[in-house]
Amino acid sequence: ILLSFRLDEFLFEHEMLDDRERDRDFFVAARSLSRILEKPKKDRRIDINFAIAKVKSFLEQRRRRWEIRLKRLEPDFKPQSAAAVMGSKPFLTDMNKIIQEEKLSDDVRENSLVILSKAVPKYRKWIEELEQAEDKSREAKERQRQQSLKQKEDQLKKLQKQQAEVSKELDKAAKRDKTDLEKNWQKTKNLENQIRQQTLQVASQMQMMAPEAAERVMGAAQAMNVTMSEGDKSNFVRAESAADPAGRLLRQAQSKAQQRRSQGGQGRQRKRRRVSGDNYFGRAVMGGDVAIQRTYEVDKRYREAILNEIRSSDVTPEDKKLLDKYLRETVR
Repeated sequence: ILLSFRLDEFLFEHEMLDDRERDRDFFVAARSLSRILEKPKKDRRIDINFAIAKVKSFLEQRRRRWEIRLKRLEPDFKPQSAAAVMGSKPFLTDMNKIIQEEKLSDDVRENSLVILSKAVPKYRKWIEELEQAEDKSREAKERQRQQSLKQKEDQLKKLQKQQAEVSKELDKAAKRDKTDLEKNWQKTKNLENQIRQQTLQVASQMQMMAPEAAERVMGAAQAMNVTMSEGDKSNFVRAESAADPAGRLLRQAQSKAQQRRSQGGQGRQRKRRRVSGDNYFGRAVMGGDVAIQRTYEVDKRYREAILNEIRSSDVTPEDKKLLDKYLRETVR
């Protein structure tokens, strides 16, 4: 359960970051498209229809992802412009307008650039609005989870007190009269069974909120089963040995629940590169965002020091041959 929970958290975070990064690929595409539009048709290396088709395909893919993301949001958190964006497809419409403009003469090339320049801020506004809605939705869910965890912590405290009563009834069983223990056993068993049922309910409710705590609560319930089983056999020493760990596991579960609550949503909000504005964090780099330094040189004094150290070292003929080969092919 714990592994599954952590895997779900990782995949959710990865999917969210990937969606936001991929959304911003549009800015790179728009920059490339603007460079094509700036040139007269006869000087273009890439056909504008081909470029627009690629952008439209990208927008269709993003639209499918937006639809999935919007379905995850409660009605109260859906962006106001969602219906218009998903219904009228404004960004695809802008691309079609550019195609229509390009069918005219070169003199109206400026109109295509105006359409594109207006489409970019509209697109940015939409994806930021969607991201803000997703963030608010997650924050609301996190608050609900925090409240639920606090309630479970209170239940665990109550169960600990009840389990302490069971342990008290079985305390020092090896030194006590067995007849006395048997006389009070049915009452003790009924209390333990009641605690066990409540413990199982808490465990099932905590599995998705705090899986580490839930595992310990399940362990406590299993220990309670052993307590009742051994008590029915009048093995009260063994029953006591199982009742005490049940109480400890409940305390550990409460501690784990507190840790999880204090962490808040940090599990899904690890420090990652912030995606904002026109900054691009996708996989493909277009448009010369990377500066490549071609005039790099190693300091000669540093290089000579390395060569002198290698030459003065005591080495076997085989090692010397290998070093000479390295010096010849790499350093020199």
